[in-house]
Amino acid sequence: MEPSFNPLKVLIWKLKTPRKIQHFLWQVLSDSVATCSRLADRHCGTDRSCPRCGHEEESLNHLLFLFPPALQTWALSDIPTFPGLFPSESLYENFDYLLLRATRNGSPRNILARFPWIAWFIWKARNEKIFNGKQILPPDTVLHATQEEENWRVAQIIASQEVTGGNQHATDGNMENESPYPRCQVDASWVKNSTASGGGFVLELAPGSIGMDQTLCPMHAEFTILLYAMKNSLQLGVTSMSFESDCLQLVKLINDEEDWPAMASEWNEFIHLLSLFTVFSISFIARERNVRADLLAKGARSKNSIFSHVDSVIPGWLAHKANLFILN
Repeated sequence: MEPSFNPLKVLIWKLKTPRKIQHFLWQVLSDSVATCSRLADRHCGTDRSCPRCGHEEESLNHLLFLFPPALQTWALSDIPTFPGLFPSESLYENFDYLLLRATRNGSPRNILARFPWIAWFIWKARNEKIFNGKQILPPDTVLHATQEEENWRVAQIIASQEVTGGNQHATDGNMENESPYPRCQVDASWVKNSTASGGGFVLELAPGSIGMDQTLCPMHAEFTILLYAMKNSLQLGVTSMSFESDCLQLVKLINDEEDWPAMASEWNEFIHLLSLFTVFSISFIARERNVRADLLAKGARSKNSIFSHVDSVIPGWLAHKANLFILN
């Protein structure tokens, strides 16, 4: 049995890398990424083998470190590799090396800073092959990961300089969302013993609502409408989005990695959708600033039917209320 991954999970959140990659690495250490082996454990299939090389089990360690092209990717990455030490047969040992031992052994920090992107793009290369039949070679994976890490690092420096040099309008008591990206406000409506739940979202491009089967609890409904809004954002070609919700539990679930085992299915779908966004954030807003999404959600639930509606025009059954408000 391997040591506890919990100390390594803590280090994941200290990495200087985008939130979506932190989420992915945390999922890896939680054994929650949908490899063939993991799907078989969940009774979602019977074939544990690697669909690309035929190895008897596609574990996370095999996918990220031992699959032949993955081995080649790490070898090309300039991150020091040592036979039997890294990459190894142990997922714990590999992450312990990348997060701790490599630095202690004197490996350059600027080189090690690339490892989250390398793991991320190894995962994306796997999905491209399986779902789209597209072969991405290890040199291309290394090049893409290196470029993305450099671009992200430069962007953080520029953003920091802009904040330092600009006027600060926000105080601890009044943190307004000043994101340069489009906003999407989401809300759900859930009533005990009802046969349906409702969800609403207000995208700066178009509002939408959805009527759905009753969920197990309000949090399921809140997460479902967020996923629905994320899908619609992607369908509109918007891959940089600042989401807002008045459900503090949902925001904490995503930003603080609170443990909700009952949300495993929604979480896996969230991680997949998150990987398709260039920029993603979610923040908490007061209910009075989320009125239109709230009205859309309640209106959708009151119809007591399964439907979806996305349009730049507010539906007639809601117009008399929704048009009284503007997006704050």
